[in-house]
Amino acid sequence: MAYTRQSFIETMMPYAQQASALTGVDPLVILTQAAHESAWGNRAPGNNFFGIKGRGQSLATTENVGGRNVSTRASFRKYDTPLESFVDWARLMTKPRYAKVLAAGTPEGQIAALAGSGYATDPKYGAKLRSIFGRISGRT
Repeated sequence: MAYTRQSFIETMMPYAQQASALTGVDPLVILTQAAHESAWGNRAPGNNFFGIKGRGQSLATTENVGGRNVSTRASFRKYDTPLESFVDWARLMTKPRYAKVLAAGTPEGQIAALAGSGYATDPKYGAKLRSIFGRISGRT
């Protein structure tokens, strides 16, 4: 299925709300990360909307290593449904490395904590999330 930004938001919001109920993370922050990681739902092989690594499928990816982008292959999780991806993301957020995300009191704080958590190797990850969040939330 090809998503527009609006159809992605409308389709994924119930899943983001469920993940929010499990974590306390703002659903718009969850949608922001899913939008970024999956190109607004249009690149989510195996219903993996968060680019969560693990057993399931081997995919090409780009990692930032020593300040350089390096193309490589990695193993990513695979899900039967989008909801499973969102619930697994919520489970991942219970790991100690994401404690600051769960403790942050504002969406902006949650985004900053995600960017500082090591979730992604991209040094511009936080700026990219803030930009998408602005578009989703109407805050610029």
